[in-house]
Amino acid sequence: MTFREILFLVNPQAGGGRAGRIDWRKVCACLDMQCQVVISRSAEEAVLYASQFCQSGGEVLVVAGGDGSVHAVLPALVNSSTALALLPLGTSNVLARELGYPLGRKAVTGCLQALRTGTLIRVDVGLLRGTPFVLMASTGFDAYVLPRVSAEMKRRWGVFAFICTGLRELRHYQPTRYRVVSEADEQEVEAVLLVVSNTSRYGWFTQIAPSAR
Repeated sequence: MTFREILFLVNPQAGGGRAGRIDWRKVCACLDMQCQVVISRSAEEAVLYASQFCQSGGEVLVVAGGDGSVHAVLPALVNSSTALALLPLGTSNVLARELGYPLGRKAVTGCLQALRTGTLIRVDVGLLRGTPFVLMASTGFDAYVLPRVSAEMKRRWGVFAFICTGLRELRHYQPTRYRVVSEADEQEVEAVLLVVSNTSRYGWFTQIAPSAR
């Protein structure tokens, strides 16, 4: 598979700063394709770069980061002709796990292999108030915990920052009553967590929707 134009969009904070330490000139030299690398310092900057690339007809946008980096650029990718590829360097890398990308030390070579020989597929997305998501939308306990996990905690402890913060906050959190309306029925439930999932995994450690594809 040969592409005319590839953009590596790099989140330098991903993986505790690992993305910022990669020799991107060496990575691009491994591909016999036209490559460009940009470093995004914020989600807003990432969306700007992604939008410009997609609107110009760019073929493949490689997100070098984690699930948050992918989520940031989804509005630019949805309904465009640009394909998404992953270089998974984040904390959980749920989407990369779902799609079978190699992780850890094999992340770079796995991404390069996907660019050379991978298959283009269509992936559905959800919409929440007009904002697309590819993994899940949730309300309740995790939405309560996430803002309480700082970037410094993620950098130092990785995924365990979420687990430790969750355990600390769980004793204070009270269930909420929800009215859930679907095509099948309508019901009221009391829940600590409510998730609409587009993928089988919830984080890297468990499956909550085994039949999701």
